[in-house]
Amino acid sequence: MRSQFALLALSLVSSASADVGPITLTAKPLAECEGKVVRLAANEKGLTLLIATEQGNVAAWDVAKPAFAWRNAPGGLNNHSAAATEKDVPYLRALDVGDKFAFLGRGLGSPFSLDVATGKESSNYMALVTDPSVQIVAFCCDPRDRWAWMAFENGVLARFVPNGGSAAYNRVELKGVHIGSLAYDADATLIAAGGGDGSIHFVNASSAKLDDDKVFKGADAELIAMDFANNGALLLGANVKGDVCVWNVATGKVRQTVHASDVPLRKLIVHPKNKWFVTGDSSGAVKVWSLEKGALMATLTAEGATAVLDLAFIDGAKSLAGAVGGKNVVVWDVSKL
Repeated sequence: MRSQFALLALSLVSSASADVGPITLTAKPLAECEGKVVRLAANEKGLTLLIATEQGNVAAWDVAKPAFAWRNAPGGLNNHSAAATEKDVPYLRALDVGDKFAFLGRGLGSPFSLDVATGKESSNYMALVTDPSVQIVAFCCDPRDRWAWMAFENGVLARFVPNGGSAAYNRVELKGVHIGSLAYDADATLIAAGGGDGSIHFVNASSAKLDDDKVFKGADAELIAMDFANNGALLLGANVKGDVCVWNVATGKVRQTVHASDVPLRKLIVHPKNKWFVTGDSSGAVKVWSLEKGALMATLTAEGATAVLDLAFIDGAKSLAGAVGGKNVVVWDVSKL
């Protein structure tokens, strides 16, 4: 009889554990900047975090110290008005970092590249490959600095080779496509470009060839952020309706759709261990979702959050850094998730 009671008690404990709902994690301040933080990007190991503000200033945060390694105001990046920033937030729309180089664009105009170690403008030559009035919407850097891909909203993609010399780029044009986001699978050297109609187009990052036969559908709205998962087997896309679609890359079919927010999503990022992903929306809400089941695992709160402008994993993906609408970069400890 006693053993039966023990089994019943164990069963009740197991059932209660299974019913535990999402947890809440509260952010701590990581770094304070002179202006509103609009873009974040971390290198592959997450030991250097690049921070860009709406004024066009860029800084590198050394995660190990922790302290700023350098701060810089690259020429031309701060050449805009407050009114322009409010009209197109964040004005500095594109930022990504490889091993030695960081690439960024200030919305309109030419892109820039910086030396990650020093913050100085590098010797990379990046020609303007489209109408200068067209917005730069995204950069994707190869972690090993083999190339960097830049997307313009008018459907032009350009690949730049670091230190490749004068006009060292390849151009791919997606005719009739408004590009809203990019994702990069470094293992398959595959670029995914998210369109304004929710479609996804693919370019071989190595050969700079467009795959005309491979176009994904199913998002039903502009894709504002994307990321690959499970070694490139899955592609996740977050749209302005608040939905996250998960595609099987091999078949092009939507595996599941998660309604993550009732307001537009601004950011999506997959944890390197591929068990969960994070969404951030225009109201400042940050949430963690199970990749397998699409269930809510955690809510990440930050004091004063108004809009999620960017997220990045740092410190070996044990922490998540966030730009949530103010001058501070915040950080959540996600090592136990």
